Amino acid sequence: MRVRNISGASAASASAGDLRIWQCLFSEIPAAMLHSPPRFSDPSLPPLDDADRKIIGILMLDGRASGRDLAQQTGISEANVSRRLARLIQEKSVRVLGFVPPEFLGLNTQFVAYLRTNGSTDAVAASLLAHEQISYISGALGTCDLVIYGTARDTMDMVSIMDRAVVANPLIHDSECHVVLEFPDAKRGHAPSVTQVVPRQIDQTDRHIIRQAQQDGRMSFTDIALQTNISPTSAADRFRKLLTDGIIRVITLPDPTRIGLKLSGNVRIVASTATRALASELLSKLPELTNLAIVSGRFQISAEFNTRDATHFDDFRARMLNTRGVQHAEMSLHRKLYRQHFNWSMPEGA
Repeated sequence: MRVRNISGASAASASAGDLRIWQCLFSEIPAAMLHSPPRFSDPSLPPLDDADRKIIGILMLDGRASGRDLAQQTGISEANVSRRLARLIQEKSVRVLGFVPPEFLGLNTQFVAYLRTNGSTDAVAASLLAHEQISYISGALGTCDLVIYGTARDTMDMVSIMDRAVVANPLIHDSECHVVLEFPDAKRGHAPSVTQVVPRQIDQTDRHIIRQAQQDGRMSFTDIALQTNISPTSAADRFRKLLTDGIIRVITLPDPTRIGLKLSGNVRIVASTATRALASELLSKLPELTNLAIVSGRFQISAEFNTRDATHFDDFRARMLNTRGVQHAEMSLHRKLYRQHFNWSMPEGA
């Protein structure tokens, strides 16, 4: 396998070439056919109605909003809200999960890698699924075949994971790995640094509660209590303290296609060292970009984008490339999601 490592003028030339290839690829696909598949939900599901969208919108602001609050804010009955919410979650139109910064759990290195495969991308993805440290695996169309994100205890652990999962895989012929340096994306509320110190010690009971919330951010305190062998009152007190201490956040992830964002993908951006901070700050204000990260390597910024259609994509790309500090970009379309979870492996000594 060849691990690509391009720097200096050759990096600018290669990236510009990749962008020209992408533009040609994009122009050859009829706009009506250009769309990304659903990430979690069944593509045959009927469209969401206004009430469904209102519920999702409220959950985006407060993932644990009560049935009463949802009913009051949407103007529909609490029973109707309950049925709709259960359906939306069951059909995976929306997921509500507990998010804990990996470094709070002893995972101090985060990384994202872009892979080119030999042959079946599905076969490569299946092999990557055996590695729990890789929590995001997405098929792509464009300048790479797969995008992966993982967590590790430190850089040596990251190298070990990449060696086992990627370098030793004969179906992968090219990879480029970036260490995540910072998440400046204020819209998603990510921690401002991947090296921050956990606010307080996390004991074993906290860990059990976190594991439950990582699976279901709306799990009732009674169910959390049953899973952790503590009382419901204690479960409620501990969960609220995890929230107020800033250790856990409840996040809502709608399937982009279900809310009208039918064209999504990944982008890597080159910005000069002098303008990187400014570029990331300005880019974080673009509503189409999520999970924006400052990374190491020949690209300085990595992010995901979500747009409605080809016209919206063209407009977004123009605004992105015209952002001060952005020199050029490399883009790929989301093709298939194989895994996305936040159930970080938690070293017992963390």
